[in-house]
Amino acid sequence: MNGKIVFVIGGDYEQELYSINPDGSAMQRLTPADGIPDDHPVWSPDGRRIAWIHGEQLLYVAAADGVGARTVGNPVEDVAPAWSPDGRYLYEVGEGATDNFRRHTVYRLDVQHQRTIELTPASESDAYALGDPFGLVSMPDGSLLVLTSIAACDGISNGVLSQCNAVLHVGPDGSLLQTLWLYDGLRDYDSASAAPVGDVFATGLLSRDGLENTTGAQLTLLGLNGVARSTVTPPIANTYDFDPAFSPDGRQLIFVRDVEDGQLRSLASDLYLVSSGGGQPRPLTHTAGVFESVPSWQSQPSALGRADLTPPVVRLRPQTVHAGRVARLAFRISDAGTGRSRELGAIYDGRREIASWYGRTFTDSSGGGVHLWRVPLRLAGRPLRYCTSASDWYGNRSKDACTTLHVR
Repeated sequence: MNGKIVFVIGGDYEQELYSINPDGSAMQRLTPADGIPDDHPVWSPDGRRIAWIHGEQLLYVAAADGVGARTVGNPVEDVAPAWSPDGRYLYEVGEGATDNFRRHTVYRLDVQHQRTIELTPASESDAYALGDPFGLVSMPDGSLLVLTSIAACDGISNGVLSQCNAVLHVGPDGSLLQTLWLYDGLRDYDSASAAPVGDVFATGLLSRDGLENTTGAQLTLLGLNGVARSTVTPPIANTYDFDPAFSPDGRQLIFVRDVEDGQLRSLASDLYLVSSGGGQPRPLTHTAGVFESVPSWQSQPSALGRADLTPPVVRLRPQTVHAGRVARLAFRISDAGTGRSRELGAIYDGRREIASWYGRTFTDSSGGGVHLWRVPLRLAGRPLRYCTSASDWYGNRSKDACTTLHVR
């Protein structure tokens, strides 16, 4: 079920892409040493393509072996892109210009048709504006996590040179669903990875001593409720664990461990594996003088084994939501076959679809979850339908389950 790991070797404009098996075997180079850096690779959801940043501004897509690389979209920032769960879109960070100033913003690229739209227009008059994004995470339900610097943190205004960082939960259309985590201080997280199952994501958080001096960084799991938090790797002085990526089955994390000396000079940067529940990491690569970074794990759902013909079962109850607020729409899925379901949901106003979600995954025998939806004010008093279906990893699809959605 867990495929190859793609990652970067090198630094200072000499980065190239490599792949390796989770057991450390069959390492191979994917991009040529042409003097142009290749960075931030990410596997597509079907495990057949890789997207990455070429030359710090061009977004490339190629086959899993690096063959057939082509440029897609417009020039972007040196930030890892994020695939939508269906592989149709790539989300990327670029530069937008509004109200006579420039700021990073999030774009959505239709990979097949080469159409790009700006999801989060930046504006000085916009209290939301997503701040200054420096990281993206694709969620299994099609939403995004945006790692960003913003101007206010817990009521503290830091002005133009803000160092207040946030994790924002954003809908596929760019709408803000909720502000999850806020940190007032230096950047704590450069990258993150969403768990294939469950409402958590992994990132590296800085460790500090009693005088607020940085002593290292630990891999940490943070919840989509903005409350749950647990550490995965132990604190070690002058050791920084970051750039995590979940395995497709969610049981392991691949990450980068950077060890520094007393003068903050990097002594080693290698890939490590650790159980997502925490434990003692083990090295995957250990090459002196060579710096590895930004791993991404290939999904291979077809390796689950023989097909089971039992489709999942979806259950819904009538629900009430409030116009102008974020609704939590609950559902349950039972799958007696593979025990692994991928869920789809939509809301209808009459026959017109007005919202949809794709890809939330469950591995237990009776998974429950929620969709987050900001209810437009114009829908107050209107009768809506909320429908959900599910498919297992062999393609068996459930019947549509629909219920009434009362909007107050």
